[in-house]
Amino acid sequence: MKPSTEYYLFDIGIYAYSSLYLVLLHLLNFKPYLLAATQAPSHLDLGVQFLAKGQINEALQQFHSAIEENPNDYMSHYRRATAFLAIGKGKAALEDLDLVLQLRPDFAAARSQRAGILTKYGRFDEALQEYETMKSDVSKIEELNKLKAAAVEAQELVTHDEAYQ
Repeated sequence: MKPSTEYYLFDIGIYAYSSLYLVLLHLLNFKPYLLAATQAPSHLDLGVQFLAKGQINEALQQFHSAIEENPNDYMSHYRRATAFLAIGKGKAALEDLDLVLQLRPDFAAARSQRAGILTKYGRFDEALQEYETMKSDVSKIEELNKLKAAAVEAQELVTHDEAYQ
């Protein structure tokens, strides 16, 4: 027996909504495991505040503390790399950016900063490789946009079908 159109559209709609929901959670960097009681976010927040005020050494201390408490927090490494760049320590920043990309390979801002540092140091082949990787990440964004468009289309079909019932 062939399934009816309304059940098919319902299945498409549910799939599209759940897929879109997961994509949005990913894009918003929602990580429920980071909600555990840890001091890393407070150190990270303090470090960002110090960095905004131009107090680089204080910011670095906070970022070091955040990393000691949670060495797998890519954002702490990224912020510390930003602070290192602010005081001209590109090699230290590059080490942190390497860690960031190990923890979060799709983090475009880190990849972009890494490519810039590599270019500054004359490591052009590596910098070009980073730019190529970023280019492929853009194609992932295009895929996400297609998924979003499919979800919107499915929603419109379901809404249109419900209107005629």
